[in-house]
Amino acid sequence: GRGAMGVVYRARDERLGREVALKVLWPHLAGEATFVSRFEREAQAAAAIEHPNVVRVHDVGEADGYRYIAMEFVRGRTLRDHLERKGRVPAAEALRLFRGVLDGLAAAHDRGLVHRDLKPGNILIDEATGAPKVADFGLARASEEATALTATGEILGTPEYLAPEIARGEEASRRSDLYAAGVVLYRMLTGRLPFEGATPAAILEAHRRGRYAPPSTEAPDLPPAANAVVSRFLAREGEDRYPMCRVAIEDLDRWARGEEVLPALPQPYEAIDENLARRPLPWWRAVWNRVDMWVRYQCLEVFDGTERTVAVLQDGLRTMETDLRDAHRRFEEMFLLHERLGREIEEARRAAGAAEARAEDLLVSGDEAGARANARSLARS
Repeated sequence: GRGAMGVVYRARDERLGREVALKVLWPHLAGEATFVSRFEREAQAAAAIEHPNVVRVHDVGEADGYRYIAMEFVRGRTLRDHLERKGRVPAAEALRLFRGVLDGLAAAHDRGLVHRDLKPGNILIDEATGAPKVADFGLARASEEATALTATGEILGTPEYLAPEIARGEEASRRSDLYAAGVVLYRMLTGRLPFEGATPAAILEAHRRGRYAPPSTEAPDLPPAANAVVSRFLAREGEDRYPMCRVAIEDLDRWARGEEVLPALPQPYEAIDENLARRPLPWWRAVWNRVDMWVRYQCLEVFDGTERTVAVLQDGLRTMETDLRDAHRRFEEMFLLHERLGREIEEARRAAGAAEARAEDLLVSGDEAGARANARSLARS
């Protein structure tokens, strides 16, 4: 396959005897520091993540002037190919695939990474397991770390999946990734994009306006929960979206169980017609929506913090246990050495006592030469 940054080959790692996907940076880009930095960042970001729903990175390096990254070879197809062939995906299958995508994205977010270019072309479907795998962290960055890659004002990503704040030139975040994920979900459910335009600028303007037809207008078989979930992903303002993947997964599970899901505020337009006004929510539902989101977010933050604390304590206990085992082993070795030295000292004392007794016998018998020889032997021992 070919992309903006390089070409991907199917290759074989002769040393480890396995197939890999080998991504090689375009030669004309290898000399440009910005693209090289972006390429290396892809390897660093993806290598830090170990999750069944994320494509693993095996190696990165340079050979004969070509920069490469060796990744897990996934036998299957991209979600883009899947959608082009099927048009739209049944709701049950869409939920399964999308939940896996969110699990993989959560693993990246937990490490402070933002994907920045989530789209169907960067989601692989393993033909053996049917599991989705998020790939191509070429535009990812540490979310808490300032980067020079976008200092020139360049907008990175695919226009059809860019959050409105990215189109305004603001920083990417977990919520902008979730916005892109919402566009992916919308396309799976309806077979089309929520925001379209003749040019990239027109598409970005559509994102900024935030007007789209609810999924059920394109696929009448979808339940109201589908509209509500999508509205939380595609809310124009970041604060109205899901704060993290785990909160979104909770609503996906509610949808799968046939339970009610609260929509985001404000709600999307019911149709594209500019003359239609928004349908307002009752004030009590609006308040409840905000309170519900805040409480669930705080609970998950506490849970995550507790989980991290427990993990640190467990690591500390494992280290202490290892140190205690080492100390016990060293104590046993010292104890055995002490016993051996004690036996050798006792044997030497017995030998000295026997020699002294023999010397006295020789002196009593008048054998002076034998007594002197015995004394020299005793001195040597």
